[in-house]
Amino acid sequence: SAIYANLEKQLGGGRHSISSGIRLSMVDIDLSETAVSTATFLNLNDLSADIGWIFALSDQVQLVANLAHGFRAPNIFDMGTLGERPGNRFNIPNPTLDSEYVTQFDTGIRSRTDRLNTELIFYRLDYRDRITSVLTGATTTDGRDIVQSRNQAEADIWGLEAAVNFAFHDNLILDAIVNFAYGKEKESNNTSVPADRMPPFNGRLGLRYELNELLVFEPYIVFADSQMRLSPRDIRDVRINPEGTSGWLTANLGASWKPNAIWRVKVSLENLFDKQYRHHGSGIDAIGRNFSLSFAARW
Repeated sequence: SAIYANLEKQLGGGRHSISSGIRLSMVDIDLSETAVSTATFLNLNDLSADIGWIFALSDQVQLVANLAHGFRAPNIFDMGTLGERPGNRFNIPNPTLDSEYVTQFDTGIRSRTDRLNTELIFYRLDYRDRITSVLTGATTTDGRDIVQSRNQAEADIWGLEAAVNFAFHDNLILDAIVNFAYGKEKESNNTSVPADRMPPFNGRLGLRYELNELLVFEPYIVFADSQMRLSPRDIRDVRINPEGTSGWLTANLGASWKPNAIWRVKVSLENLFDKQYRHHGSGIDAIGRNFSLSFAARW
């Protein structure tokens, strides 16, 4: 359960826009006794808050900045996933787990004109008391490493997001977005390692061609660079190749037909060249060559 409040205010003749919010969240976790753990009840109450600022340099250009603080209470997976785990581990319970905390800051610039829209955002996240699986130094009788989830990790993540939308003509539009993230984590023994499951550099590039008011074609590519910078947890994770995740690129084609003001029919042809790939951190390979047909009604 939660209660929250939000405020938005225009200042400086409308050139400045301020938004802020605060939220009190109350989380109860109640786990029954099992064969490998005692009954556990946690009551966690905490605050999250944010403040954002938009400054209009002109009618076309805006500066933006946001500062936020949040938390994540341990969930049923954190508390109740016990016993044998992937990577030759055996997880024992920790009834005193607490919340994770994060402070986030981002700033950037946006530009809007008749034909060109651009956005560039830099961000940083500081995680504290992250829940991480810690080796206890003991092993089970069958040789599995005994681990326990504890609030012992810290991580710093920073990166950027950039987007461009450019209209060559009224009926031909280029749309592109790229994302980059880099993270470091401090473990319980004060050693610094790469943050776990960090996504590689990735993005999307597409064209939108409006043949007429009824028919639209959208060819696009989706790509991700390789991710060879792995944390010790990544190397032990059976979902991740211990040598890293290879980069990939897929070619795709979408088309939509709008016969009237209500109905829209969309056809998608994905991964046209049947590329075999895997999203970093995923436990399964992505879908191969794929076809989909959808119908939507709006009134």
